[in-house]
Amino acid sequence: MIASGVGFVASKQQALKSTDPTSAGIGYLPSYTDFQSYDTITLQLGEKNVVAELAVSSVERVKGLSGRPTLADNEGLFFVFPHDSRHGIWMKDMRFAIDIIWLDHNLRIVDIAREVSPETFPKVFEPKGDSRYVLEVPHGFSDLASITINTQVHITSVEQKQ
Repeated sequence: MIASGVGFVASKQQALKSTDPTSAGIGYLPSYTDFQSYDTITLQLGEKNVVAELAVSSVERVKGLSGRPTLADNEGLFFVFPHDSRHGIWMKDMRFAIDIIWLDHNLRIVDIAREVSPETFPKVFEPKGDSRYVLEVPHGFSDLASITINTQVHITSVEQKQ
């Protein structure tokens, strides 16, 4: 099931005012619990959209993109954490370079690591400040989307698990 459009509000407690920049698209910013019921999320970052699988559980977050052969230009992996922190990302068992984008609890970009290659393992990449979410996308995506620190990211749709 795909939910999109401003009218979609799964939880009245999570509903935000329509003037809030984080509410563009689905009408609210999902809670950690809400994210557990989604398969994928579509995000608008600057001039580009990305369809991202979700990594919500600790097992999913540890595995990340390890072992995958590649990502399409508009694909990503969206890590959801229950708390704000300086969430570290490593390139264990990665086969391709990525951009790592850290976002705060309001989906504002707080840091970007561009062109991170698998050869950097075991180095752990951390943002300069606290984040709630991390988005991994193909290397070069950040430049193509023209995003920078403080860019506001929007959720345009979510697909719920079947």
